[in-house]
Amino acid sequence: MKAAVVNERGAVPRYEDFPDPVPRAGEVLVRVRAVAVENVDKAIVNGEHYAAAGYLTEFPMISAFDGIGALADGTPVAFGILLRG
Repeated sequence: MKAAVVNERGAVPRYEDFPDPVPRAGEVLVRVRAVAVENVDKAIVNGEHYAAAGYLTEFPMISAFDGIGALADGTPVAFGILLRG
C-alpha cells in the first residue's frame, strides 16, 4: 500500500510503499479512505508529545493518527492509531 511513512524520529513523512497490514487476533482490517496528518502527529514523531513513548517503539511508521475508512462489508468506521512496520 502507499502511505505517509516516517523512517526515523523527527523525519518528514514521505509518500512511499508500506507493507499491507495483517490483522492480529481481536483486530479488523480497515480500508482507509482519508486521514488527517496533524500537528499532534508531528509532535509524536518528534518525541515531544506526552504520549509519544507509547507509540515510538519502532520505525518505520505511518504518522497519521486518525482517519475514516470502511470494513470489508462496507461499514464506515473512524480510527485513531499509529501503524508500525
